[in-house]
Amino acid sequence: MVAPTTSYSVCWARFQGARTGVYSLTWAQWGMWDLISSKAPDDAYLNLYEIVHFPEPVALPKALGALEVLLGRHEALRSRYYVRQSEPVQHISD
Repeated sequence: MVAPTTSYSVCWARFQGARTGVYSLTWAQWGMWDLISSKAPDDAYLNLYEIVHFPEPVALPKALGALEVLLGRHEALRSRYYVRQSEPVQHISD
């Protein structure tokens, strides 16, 4: 096991998905919205993140390329949610 370090490099993955725009929530998203709103009604953000430690021989361009493909393929990974005209909506980034 590799001991964690205190400094990290930030790298950006460039991606483009097939569908972008603002849409109504699905039934499952409504359920999550209601649950989160009831537990933390004054919280504006719910962010989930993970710091990934790669084994030493992984090349950064190769890892970013895989992340770009993943983000382009899965809308849920590039969606954000907010209230517009009193209704929650999802915004899928391009």
